[in-house]
Amino acid sequence: MFFLSGEDDPVGEMGKGVERLMNVYKAAEIKDVSLKFYPGRHDILHEACQEHVIGDIVEWLEGLYWQEYL
Repeated sequence: MFFLSGEDDPVGEMGKGVERLMNVYKAAEIKDVSLKFYPGRHDILHEACQEHVIGDIVEWLEGLYWQEYL
């Protein structure tokens, strides 16, 4: 599971809520849980960092593919 969030997102309590949710998944022993914060609010796919966000998503998905098929 890959959590992405804007570091200034009030919906995610400025990162605190997202970190709590990630920890719930980790406590449930879900493997490969990671979190990445980006500059901005909650619309990180349309912020100035969008290319970086998309690149990180693609990299994460490629990692899943290679774990599955190698």
